[in-house]
Amino acid sequence: MRPFGGIWPSPMLKSLKSKAHSLRSILKLCDNSLGILKVYFLGGKTMASLRDSHNRRLPLKISDYNVRRIISLSNILYDLQDKYEVNDDKIRCEPCPNIILTLRPEFTTEELHSLEMHNLLGKYVTSTVRFDDNHYLAMDIDGFKWVLRKTSFMDDATFGLLLPHYTEPEEYEWFMKVLHTDSIFVDVGANVGGYSVRACKKGVKTIAVEPDPDNCRVLKLNLQLNQCTDAVVLNIAAGSKQEIRQLYFGGKNSPAGYFIGQEKCTGEIKCSVEVKPLDAAIAPLLSNEWIDLLKIDVEGFEVEVIKGALNLLNRTRHLIVEVIPCTDSKIVEVLTLLRPLGFRLIDKVCRYYRSQENGKLIYCDLFLGKSVYENNCLPCKS
Repeated sequence: MRPFGGIWPSPMLKSLKSKAHSLRSILKLCDNSLGILKVYFLGGKTMASLRDSHNRRLPLKISDYNVRRIISLSNILYDLQDKYEVNDDKIRCEPCPNIILTLRPEFTTEELHSLEMHNLLGKYVTSTVRFDDNHYLAMDIDGFKWVLRKTSFMDDATFGLLLPHYTEPEEYEWFMKVLHTDSIFVDVGANVGGYSVRACKKGVKTIAVEPDPDNCRVLKLNLQLNQCTDAVVLNIAAGSKQEIRQLYFGGKNSPAGYFIGQEKCTGEIKCSVEVKPLDAAIAPLLSNEWIDLLKIDVEGFEVEVIKGALNLLNRTRHLIVEVIPCTDSKIVEVLTLLRPLGFRLIDKVCRYYRSQENGKLIYCDLFLGKSVYENNCLPCKS
């Protein structure tokens, strides 16, 4: 993707830095580092040990199946330095106050992701306290306050407090570039408020749309904790027509936490939700005002949302759309709907869904703007 003002390193430089960090990590923390590298490049099996600052060792069986996770774990533990220890055939980590994570040698990708999140929290969080009868953790970061459900700690951190640092740094740059005091922001698929809270604290009039009732409750708490008074929360789903649909859990092999059920949809139903076109739900709240940024993050339902927002999009300056699945045909379908409304693609970023071992499931975020406003934004891509 095109960097903002040259502040982001090139993909090649990022890759070289990542490889150098990985090599440094396994050389320092693992014995038989050459054996690990051989398995990584050539395949096969070997044995190695992971050691802590007290030189205690944890035996590990290295194979094609887990070598990438072992290297990723070494990277994280290298950054943690003395905040972990090896004991009783486990890795016990305490990256930040009141959060303890223990891994066995056969740790999963999800557990590794959890450890990485805890490591990041240890870098950014200034305080951690119990909250609301022990049901939440409350945290401060960058001048914002957040609550995290203990039952979905990683999701709340990913889509709330760590969003600009970890989850969507490029998208957050887009967001910050186009929104200013007295702007109007519509956040469709607001989750727990990663964007909505930051927009409202910036003096932006915010309308947040979130269909999941549990996420919506946390979203409202986050807005309340941050004294966000100029924000409206709608507990509905956006779509092309008014109806009642089922909200499904995304499942283990899906990049979505939940999604609106479509034809022949199978899976576990979470609840029924009211679906409304944005033209019907949002337009009455804005009179004839223009929207400076509309974000659509609806886990594969984006085409239906756009079809139900054609009038609203006519008076929208900038747009962020997440596209799932990220196929050429799906992107073309989205752009075909938006081009007649005056939108042009300015930038995009695509990411792998991290918990897939094969790394084939991806999504793309598109950043678009009206051609008349391009000079106030970024150079356009063809």
